[in-house]
Amino acid sequence: MNLQLLRSLVMLLLAFAASFGNCEAQEAPPVPQDKADAAASDSPPALAESRAKRPEANQARKRQSAVAGLLMLGLLCGVFLFLILVVVFWARRIRLETLEPLPEQHPGDPLWYLKHRQLPPTTKQDSGSENVEA
Repeated sequence: MNLQLLRSLVMLLLAFAASFGNCEAQEAPPVPQDKADAAASDSPPALAESRAKRPEANQARKRQSAVAGLLMLGLLCGVFLFLILVVVFWARRIRLETLEPLPEQHPGDPLWYLKHRQLPPTTKQDSGSENVEA
C-alpha cells in the first residue's frame, strides 16, 4: 500500500516537472518603430551597443528566473511529499500500537471504604514535647 502510494506520488511529480519543461518565458511586446528610431538617434554609440546586447541579457535573465522558479516549485513539492510520507508512516505506527492488547487490569477491593483507617505511628519526640511542663 505504502509503496504504491509512493510510486504514484513520484510519477505525479515527474509528470508535473515534465509539463513545465516545455514552457518558455513570455517575451515583451515589440517597441513601435518610431520610438525605437527616436531612441537610437538620440543615444551615444555605447548606449546603442548595450541596447543591442539587452535581448541576450533578457533571455539569460528569463532563463535564470525560470530555473529558480522550477527549483522553488520542486522544493515545495519535495517538502509536501516528505510531509505526506511522515503522516503515512505515523498513521501506520499508531494503527499498530492500537492493535496491541492493553495490560492486565486488577480491580481493587470493592469494599475499600469499609476498612478501618490506619493512622501513622507517632514518634517519641512528638509525645515527649506535649508532656513537658515547665
